[in-house]
Amino acid sequence: MELTDGADSADESAKAWWSFVDSKQFWKWLLIGGILLNVFTAFSSELGVDTHAHLAEDDEGSLVWGHTRPIDHSASDPTYAPAGGEWDLSLAPSSLGEIGVRGLAIALTLLLIGLGGVAYGMFSGGNGRRAAALIAIY
Repeated sequence: MELTDGADSADESAKAWWSFVDSKQFWKWLLIGGILLNVFTAFSSELGVDTHAHLAEDDEGSLVWGHTRPIDHSASDPTYAPAGGEWDLSLAPSSLGEIGVRGLAIALTLLLIGLGGVAYGMFSGGNGRRAAALIAIY
């Protein structure tokens, strides 16, 4: 008889331990924490070499520390690259500057969080906040 009482109390304690996951406030704070982590990451992470090359002031892709591709020094020269001229479309936000690149990263992350929350909320009976929080911390 004591074995079943121990198993029941262990099951109840496991349920009590996870009870905070069902509260809306937990998911709200997890979502806020995930967004804050994304903002911190966007402003504390270094930009990639190609982004630095696009943000170079002389618009030639040359950087103060040297070429981005040391094997072929001409590879960093935009005039060296073959261009057809017909399909030149630049979607790079380098014209916005460094803050613009970081801001665009945050905006796209928030868009992904919002779309995930809306899409999941439409199909699962109110779990949109949970989906958005999970996307935010990912």
